[in-house]
Amino acid sequence: MKGLTDFADWLSPMLVKELRQGVRSRVFVYTLLFLQGSLLLLAIHGLLAADAQQNTDDSTVIFWIIAGVFLILFLPLSGFNAIGNERTSNTLELIFLTRLGTRRIVIGKWLAIVAQTNLLVFTVLPYLVLRYFLGGVDLWKELLTLGWMLIGSAVLSAVTVGFSTLPPVFASILRVAGLFAGMFVLAGGVMSRLSRGTMSLTGSFAGTWKEGIAAMIGAIFLILLMLEFGSARVAPPAENHTSPLRFIGLGAIAAGIILDHALFHSEPEYVFAGFIFALPVLLFALCESPRMIASLYRPFVRRGFLGKCAGRLFYPGWPSATWYVLTAVLALGLTLYFGEPAHNRKDALSFVIAITGIAGTLLFPAALMRLLGRRLRHPWVLYIGIQALFGLLHAFAAVLQEFKRIDIHPILDAIPTCALLNAYSEGFHDIFLQLFLVGATTSLSIIVLLWQSRSPWMEIRALEKKADGMKDVPREPGPSVPAASAAAS
Repeated sequence: MKGLTDFADWLSPMLVKELRQGVRSRVFVYTLLFLQGSLLLLAIHGLLAADAQQNTDDSTVIFWIIAGVFLILFLPLSGFNAIGNERTSNTLELIFLTRLGTRRIVIGKWLAIVAQTNLLVFTVLPYLVLRYFLGGVDLWKELLTLGWMLIGSAVLSAVTVGFSTLPPVFASILRVAGLFAGMFVLAGGVMSRLSRGTMSLTGSFAGTWKEGIAAMIGAIFLILLMLEFGSARVAPPAENHTSPLRFIGLGAIAAGIILDHALFHSEPEYVFAGFIFALPVLLFALCESPRMIASLYRPFVRRGFLGKCAGRLFYPGWPSATWYVLTAVLALGLTLYFGEPAHNRKDALSFVIAITGIAGTLLFPAALMRLLGRRLRHPWVLYIGIQALFGLLHAFAAVLQEFKRIDIHPILDAIPTCALLNAYSEGFHDIFLQLFLVGATTSLSIIVLLWQSRSPWMEIRALEKKADGMKDVPREPGPSVPAASAAAS
């Protein structure tokens, strides 16, 4: 009987450990009990209503509300404790002593939450079949809705696990914000369906097969992004998670371009969606300090000249981020320009201003940060603060214009963020002046970043030579430890 009760040896020890602890946790036990109790009462109500030949639409709404609250809200929110509990119990360092890398640790914790969610989904299926026999239910649409809820739960679980690596104060704020946001979205979905005169929530998850493919691809990229973000937050400096994050960012942009051309012709919002997916990666790259560790550059150097060229985009640190951001913006601009019909001269200039403004919006705050100093304690906080300041300046200019005091928008056009906001709210006025101001600021930002990166690049080249002389040490196989034994709690 031991082979039937123990986990298989090929399973990740972290997954086994988290599953054993997770199914015994209060969150999972109470969620399972409340879910089963609620669905049992709802099934009794549905049977009585069907026996009395009454309308069972109310039971349908309540069924999906209950399923959504427990599957999409409660269990994913438990992911905020994934890394936080390890830190508070001082067991994170002990896990690092094992052969498990940070990526396997974070993925194992996420898979454990997904597995628990799947267990709850299987307990919901009998009630789904019962509702089918009561009549008035499209079983295929119900199963499709349940599948999309499972995918949404997996995505939200990845988000919470990734954010669980943040300091406890930020994690607590995000937990409360996620709870209210989830309740707001769920209530909005219910009211939307009720206002359309139907009591089924399946329409919220329905769409064309093209939209389904796009949603699946977006879910995959978001899961990869958040899990890699969580791994990067807890990894030691010698582990390179910057390059995978940047590959994910470029992959999201490429996926948006492919979707736009292959499935959605002349719909550039999918290209913009891919770029928006990559925005956190771009921000993280511009705020990251270089890591002068030779082993980080060995995977690139051993591939010769092409590897070093790729390293100019994917090396950890902000010096390579300048070229990475310019590459991403250039890919966005070329795709949008050649994907649209022929432009006249005015439209072409407006388009150039917009793309240049996007590049300047990303690079101008980074250039200001480098002028302030090379060693910043919380660069991403300063970066967001600078962007928020630019947004307040735009709002102040709008208030002054509203009261007909003075129009300072032409002055603020020298700031790319304000120029983009002005163009979005009012359009382009003096195109040539705006092109000059935005282009000058963006060009100066690039020059400042390249000038400030001279010293780091000299150190990186020295590390490349050192890494070129290093030998790849084969990883010795560790002792064969059964997963169930290694993950015993």
